[in-house]
Amino acid sequence: MSACAVIFDCGGVLFEFDQERRLEVLSQASGLAPSSLQERIWDSGLDSASDHGKLAIEQICRRLNEALEQNLSEEVLADLMTSAFALRPEVLDLTRRLKSDVLRGTLTNNGPLIDLGLRRNFPELGEVIPENRYFSYQFKAAKPEPAVYHALEVRLGLAGPEILLIDDSDANIEGARRAGWQVIEFHDSDSLARELGELELLTEET
Repeated sequence: MSACAVIFDCGGVLFEFDQERRLEVLSQASGLAPSSLQERIWDSGLDSASDHGKLAIEQICRRLNEALEQNLSEEVLADLMTSAFALRPEVLDLTRRLKSDVLRGTLTNNGPLIDLGLRRNFPELGEVIPENRYFSYQFKAAKPEPAVYHALEVRLGLAGPEILLIDDSDANIEGARRAGWQVIEFHDSDSLARELGELELLTEET
């Protein structure tokens, strides 16, 4: 069955994701050790609470500033937190090549500050996928929790078998399978192009 919607994960698929780079950038901005920042932001549960929509962006910024021992603006914090992301142009091109009757979208486990940072720093993604960019915080559930897949089905007005998820996480892929979605496990852009082509979802290259 051909998909009516192709949904891309962000970190790991549309973007290369480097947590160590982000920790180094945060360390330079704060003067604190990367290991301390890992404990304060990720091991503490702050990042998970953000991903699950438990905190408003103002609360996230306040708690991040406390963790960084700084007083940085929302925009600066968004830029710092998205320093882990580097756009993969070859995957973005495949997104651009999806047939016109295929809905393009994203679904990523991230909170509102990453949402802001991706929109600020990667406008080219917005040119290709201007709508249907979804973040776990909007659903108060994160992949691979069943609720997030069901919530996106409702938002798109589609049944599970009409949706194809492209993700690099085994757990997220299995969660999508259990929800009845079609899946492609991402390894690299060449294999992704081949699999999308086999599903007849791509236009011919010009």
